[in-house]
Amino acid sequence: MSEQKNFLERFRFNDLRSLLLLLLVANGIQAAFTPIIGDEAYYWMWSQRMDWGFFDHPPLVALMINIGDTLFSGTFGMRLVTVLFSVISCWALWHLIPPKHRERPFSALLLVVLFFVSPVFSVYGFITTPDAPLLLFSVLYLWGFVNFQKKASLRNGVLVGVMAAGLMYSKYHGVLLIVFSFLSDLSLLKKRNFYVATLVGLLLYTPHLLWLYENDFATFKYHLVQRADREFKLKNVSAYLLNCVLLLNPLLLGLFVWLWVKEGTRTVINRRLYLWVFWGFLLFFGFSSLRDHVEPQWIAIAALPMLLMLHHLTMEWSGSKKPVKALALASLGLIVLVRIFLMLPLQLKDPVHEKGEAHFKKIDSLAQGRNVVFVNTFQDASLYTYFTGKPAISHNVFFYRKNQYDLWHYEDDFHNRPALIASNYRIGAMDTLRIDKRSLLHWRYVEEFPMVEKIQLEAVGMEKVLQKGNEYHITLTIKNPYDHVLPLTDKEHPYKLHVLFHKRKKYHLEPLIIEDLSDVPPKSIMTFKASFMMKKAPADTDYDLYLTLRPPDLTDLRLSEMKKVDVVVE
Repeated sequence: MSEQKNFLERFRFNDLRSLLLLLLVANGIQAAFTPIIGDEAYYWMWSQRMDWGFFDHPPLVALMINIGDTLFSGTFGMRLVTVLFSVISCWALWHLIPPKHRERPFSALLLVVLFFVSPVFSVYGFITTPDAPLLLFSVLYLWGFVNFQKKASLRNGVLVGVMAAGLMYSKYHGVLLIVFSFLSDLSLLKKRNFYVATLVGLLLYTPHLLWLYENDFATFKYHLVQRADREFKLKNVSAYLLNCVLLLNPLLLGLFVWLWVKEGTRTVINRRLYLWVFWGFLLFFGFSSLRDHVEPQWIAIAALPMLLMLHHLTMEWSGSKKPVKALALASLGLIVLVRIFLMLPLQLKDPVHEKGEAHFKKIDSLAQGRNVVFVNTFQDASLYTYFTGKPAISHNVFFYRKNQYDLWHYEDDFHNRPALIASNYRIGAMDTLRIDKRSLLHWRYVEEFPMVEKIQLEAVGMEKVLQKGNEYHITLTIKNPYDHVLPLTDKEHPYKLHVLFHKRKKYHLEPLIIEDLSDVPPKSIMTFKASFMMKKAPADTDYDLYLTLRPPDLTDLRLSEMKKVDVVVE
């Protein structure tokens, strides 16, 4: 009887392998029964066209889906590697805990419960986005870095380089972890094998760097320029602070702050490293929120040192057991309820339940064999292909961001072919169809859909200061990379060119008048004399200026690089 009791105690309270098995089963069930979300479908599209990089992120998330999708179909296959990565992350975290704490009763249970109720690890334990591999390689990198601090050997240097490359193949935010970790211990820069780690990381990352070069650094231009607000908005700061609390779990964060104030962090092993990473991420993105919107998941890595320090403080101070147990159970109950909610087939308008297979099958029926072109939504285009197996594209007009669909080549399948234009909001003359109680579809047919997304426009001689009411002359360069003509002189189906002024989600289009206009032949570059009048854009402010092309009966597309200009009064 006593042997049975000892076995049960060991299984329940301090058997990491049993707890990891329970975590594996819980996340596996969640992965299988939670509906696919739009971003996952988008990354699934990447996995069908493997490359060394993609418009939004490096390629590791696509490789994960490709492997899982090869082994199993459906959402379980798409999320299989994510589920495995989550378990490996928890196992690696265990090895960052001091040996004396690993030997104590309930230590393993505490770690797994904290891991499970952390929103970061809970969500990315079954949802496949670039944050899933980022979290795994963040843990592995910290583990490798701690070992490198203890012994800066060649082996440990190589391992740090490999883990750093894994970080960067997951998501570009990984570079912050690398920077903050070495800032915590600058003496490592004097170690010879630090440069071995750097060289290994760069060599492994070279294929992606080459991809970026071949694609004109489109990813960096998007993240650093195109998506930036570049101005202070109070709502960005308040949203960032709220997201920090929610993403780190308000109960765990409150408990961590309380223990920190009560006991301090002097006894925490690797204290300097953890504090640099924790505060480094929070302060870096805190300052970023002063000029841009910050996505909640960008601070995900900050949850790692918080979790490790919270575990350490709980193990060190016996008075923390009761409050930790109470808050952990409360968090556990809340997380379980949320997870059950996500798996239920509810008729709700949220990212998980709003648009399922039936939604896109209705759009497929409406298309009647035509190609489907979704306006300004790469998620819907990806979900349509995922559920129907038929190609669709995201048609990204001037007030929407570019994405991977702008890099892929769909010309042979879509150019001048009949298409259904589908939109979540009305653009021009469209019919409206109620798909279900949750969503409307605005749509219309076009007999010949023109592919012009890869046309490149450039304004040569554009002045940096423009006066309201004046006429300006530029040299317009049009590059046509396609195998088909750009028919600018077609009067029956006219194309129009504009100068776009963009400021704070407000857009002003000025017609661009072309002298001696002619068609642009395939695979050619032509220049024209052009002019425009400054009429619509309000004066006394700066703008992002683009050139746009409006295909027949469609909406303008941004097809030039951004220029900064000032508009002043006469």
